[in-house]
Amino acid sequence: AEATSIVLHGIEKRAHQDKKAVHIIALLSERLAVMHALDSLRINTQATIDLLPVGPKGYVEKEAIQEKLTKETALVLLPFADPFSGAFQPFDDIASLLRHQEIPLALDITLALKKTPLSLRDVDADFVTFDACLLGSPVGIGGLIHKNEKNVAPFVKGDIGSSDMVVRLALLSTLLDSMDKDVFHS
Repeated sequence: AEATSIVLHGIEKRAHQDKKAVHIIALLSERLAVMHALDSLRINTQATIDLLPVGPKGYVEKEAIQEKLTKETALVLLPFADPFSGAFQPFDDIASLLRHQEIPLALDITLALKKTPLSLRDVDADFVTFDACLLGSPVGIGGLIHKNEKNVAPFVKGDIGSSDMVVRLALLSTLLDSMDKDVFHS
């Protein structure tokens, strides 16, 4: 959720610099912490948030996203696998639609990490986030990978005040290194 908050903060900051309104499309089935981050963004910045339901197949249909796109759409935020249905999103089709309109896609791969081999080179998203605690990492460790040189502003500035962060990152590194190489590629 922290990685997603960083993405949201960066999108909001970029839109503010460009003097544009912020419109974000996400799913009703997002994790609670992400819903809180979206609600906070809406309250603090007057952003418009469209929350879409998953379709009958357990994922959001490309057409449902296309219907909600506006000239202010600054981000589409999706989980790779829906938290309730477990179905994988058809993100290749969605990414193609968004790329054509130059709208960034943020994809949370947390729930898919243990279910399917992933190559980050093949994930056509501008931002990829994951929560490593589901992989056995200590709580509070996750990741944000931003592609295509999108501007992401830091969410927490300065010293985070915790010397154990280096230890946590070392544990995450060891965990990822010990995982099957076909599960998670960088």
